[in-house]
Amino acid sequence: GSSLNASSGYNVGDLVNVNGVLGVVCQTSPVLKVVSAAEGYLKWSTENKTTKADGMFSGKTNLSKIQSIPGWKSKYPAFEWCASLGEGWSLPSIEELKVIYNAKEKINSTLQSIQMPVLGAKGGQYPWLWSSTEKSYDTAYYLYFSNGATDSYSKSGITTFRAIFVADISTMKHIRLEKRYVANSSSTSVKKESNSTQNNATTIKIDTS
Repeated sequence: GSSLNASSGYNVGDLVNVNGVLGVVCQTSPVLKVVSAAEGYLKWSTENKTTKADGMFSGKTNLSKIQSIPGWKSKYPAFEWCASLGEGWSLPSIEELKVIYNAKEKINSTLQSIQMPVLGAKGGQYPWLWSSTEKSYDTAYYLYFSNGATDSYSKSGITTFRAIFVADISTMKHIRLEKRYVANSSSTSVKKESNSTQNNATTIKIDTS
């Protein structure tokens, strides 16, 4: 079949290297999804307008709506931060955030093992994470990582967020995805890993045929 059968090689909570970006597996089926080890802290947007990035399920689709706006990189900082990690990365939709929340114990355990901040840490006592799902012309949804509740917040407000990587077939044609072993990982680099730290990674071949 043409389905991406990556789930056989991965478990939720696994530390992975996606083309040099460190992440943690948050879903294995029906498609592999990875949350970034790094956390951003930025505005959703610097302008108030209806973007039509209101999809509940796909951050990738919401990102494509944002990318159609002239000057989006400066006007939509959280989206630009996620997209800058490379192909396949986006700001999670509200439903994708729920997937991350439901796996938060395993994800946080892995993050702590590599001295990275747990989900929502940059928010301090307000550990809410931006979603890419627009609610109105001036608000967007977030998920509160203390209890899983969703609410909306002013797009111009600064709050924390993570990127999500979706290993769909089109993306995986040009992406190198590796499982990393926590015991060997001394790297605490935030975004990109240097080539020297890739030696203790094991390449997992994914069948996309």
